Amino acid sequence: MFRIILGLAILLPSFAFAGDWRTKPVRCGSLEEVGSILTQQGEEYLLNGLGISYDSDLKEFAVQVGLWANLDTGTWSILETDGNEACVLSYGENLSFDLLDGKNEPKI
Repeated sequence: MFRIILGLAILLPSFAFAGDWRTKPVRCGSLEEVGSILTQQGEEYLLNGLGISYDSDLKEFAVQVGLWANLDTGTWSILETDGNEACVLSYGENLSFDLLDGKNEPKI
């Protein structure tokens, strides 16, 4: 039992900080401009959460992250905003609220 606890104590911290910082292009604009484009696509604001983002110097700042979606067509967009502008982090299609497919295996 001691070996299991020791092994977890060694492994768990490394998972929390694993990975490399990446940069990727994102599209940003005013809240009104981005909201208007999503509305034209038939996407509606579904949910949000508070989050943390980082500037180019890796300094933290608070953001709100939101999911917009068109439940009829299955398109979706994930936005991040600091209250002044909105940035589209990702978008796609085939929206599903079920993380498991018919074989009970994760889709991600």
